[in-house]
Amino acid sequence: MRKEVKLPLAEPQITAYQYLGSLGACLANNPSINNWLINKATLLRCTKRFLKGYSAPEIALEGISIGENPYFEKGYVNFRYLGGYVNVVIKNLIDDGYYIHYSGIDDYYMEGKSFYRSRHFDHDGLIYGYNSINKTYNILGYNEKWLYGPMEISKKCFERGRLSSFERGCYGTLCIFKPKEELVKVDVKLILSNLEKYIDSNLKKYPLKSEDKAYGIVVYDYLCIYLKKLFIGEIPHEKMDFRIFRLVWEYEKLMKKRLFAVEEALGMGHTYSEQYEKIVKIADDIRMMYASYHIKERKRLLPIIENKLRNLIEEEKTILKRFLNAAKKEVKKGALDKT
Repeated sequence: MRKEVKLPLAEPQITAYQYLGSLGACLANNPSINNWLINKATLLRCTKRFLKGYSAPEIALEGISIGENPYFEKGYVNFRYLGGYVNVVIKNLIDDGYYIHYSGIDDYYMEGKSFYRSRHFDHDGLIYGYNSINKTYNILGYNEKWLYGPMEISKKCFERGRLSSFERGCYGTLCIFKPKEELVKVDVKLILSNLEKYIDSNLKKYPLKSEDKAYGIVVYDYLCIYLKKLFIGEIPHEKMDFRIFRLVWEYEKLMKKRLFAVEEALGMGHTYSEQYEKIVKIADDIRMMYASYHIKERKRLLPIIENKLRNLIEEEKTILKRFLNAAKKEVKKGALDKT
């Protein structure tokens, strides 16, 4: 009987939310599945609840989750049905090569995790190993310093966090998954179609008064409104969503890789992906300034961030429109037929 197992980890492309980190961390044995993100992770989305009193714009990537990825073998088990066999089930799954994304574990009791002893929060993370001698799980997630990475958590802490969530009526889930061996290729036509939807997005299509979610580059317009609400105090500093501009930065890094992948497939050089580095740089500047506002509440930074974000919108539209025109011409000339 094995006493210790650690499944291999890859570097996730997106870690702003722990479920997205889990999605990418398991790809050490089949990194081609990253192409699924390149093909599909195009549409940003946000809700509009923050316009009417909610404290977060809830930005995310449309259609991107473990459950929506067709290149995983996967299944789900609710904790409430495992009784006293949670540890045995987790061990058996890890032994069989399954990564486990859990939800509904109270971080307050998870020594080493982000809300340990500071806030009751039913959180998630990735279990990728165990040590039966030390009685620990190997977990990937955000630690107490809000750095994303691996950590060891005692099984006792995990169980206390599970029971705490139960006491408040939260029954978490084990999402078990492992990559299939199928090779995933870059889908140029799908990418170009998705990018058209992304830039063909504005406040006329997704007006403020609508109750629907907003999709595409218009999400950045909504983030500008969110920044204004922070500035005038309609959303208190202590309730700000501090994750949003990390997701923006990681999204733009992925966009650069997307342009590079299409350029490679069409043999059109790397002019546009190289130009896109300026977008990544702006997004990184915004991320760092927003983090400074979060730590020290420097309100004077918010209008500067908004101006940078509006600049990013215009620069991104310009590059992507030129890229789309150039890529479509290459497709018409039959560049895809040569690959």
